[in-house]
Amino acid sequence: MKKRFLAAVMAAVVTLGTLTGCGSSSESAGAGTSSSGQRTVEDIKAAGKLKVGAKSDTVNIGMINTATGEYEGYDIDVAYEMAAKIFDCTYDEAVANKLCEFTSVTAKTRGGLLDNGELDCVIASFTVTDERKKSWNFTQQYRLEPVTFMVSKDSGAKTLADMDGFVIGVGQGTTTAELIEQYALYMQRWIQCEEGINQYGLLAKHPTTQLPIASPYVNMGISFLKQANVLWLQIYQIVKDNCETPIGSSNPNDDLMERLG
Repeated sequence: MKKRFLAAVMAAVVTLGTLTGCGSSSESAGAGTSSSGQRTVEDIKAAGKLKVGAKSDTVNIGMINTATGEYEGYDIDVAYEMAAKIFDCTYDEAVANKLCEFTSVTAKTRGGLLDNGELDCVIASFTVTDERKKSWNFTQQYRLEPVTFMVSKDSGAKTLADMDGFVIGVGQGTTTAELIEQYALYMQRWIQCEEGINQYGLLAKHPTTQLPIASPYVNMGISFLKQANVLWLQIYQIVKDNCETPIGSSNPNDDLMERLG
């Protein structure tokens, strides 16, 4: 049943002439290499290999079997299902004939490898966002992954409250990292506006009429704080959805989240 479902998804993808997480949004389904340099389905057929970016260190998802040197996992199965549809063969034939050529990717490297044409597609936990849709084509989502915290066993941390004061590392190029970086940036700009108001006051002079007007720091500060609050709500939702210990409060500004921030 799983293979038939995946095959149905991939059949739709190939009919559209685009691959999961691949190519630029301007790529067409016609034969020959697209203007962006990305290979089309006909190019892939002629080359005899589907070049796939995949994880190589994630158990059951995408990893290299150290005994065989081969890629294994759910994402690898998806890639071979796609290759089977492109080359008009069965999944088993695609595996046996090694119709997929895998390259290990990370969140930081996958986009660049797609852009320069080294990969036909990426199947490696590539979160769909509106910003990324401007650069790449995506299939429908086929797997949802939670965002979790991992700590050392001897840290003693069991809940978010226990992580007060911890230094948190996130993968470069991930949506989690982007959220935290953007939140920090907008908060920094809001603080700068507050400092400007404290130094120069709430009023300023119009540059031509010299009449009193609201300080530009006021409106800029309101805008930066509003954007920071939107990002904070998104961060709160991620924490709430993935915390093993239920968060009793529905307030994203409660003491627990303040300590995490």
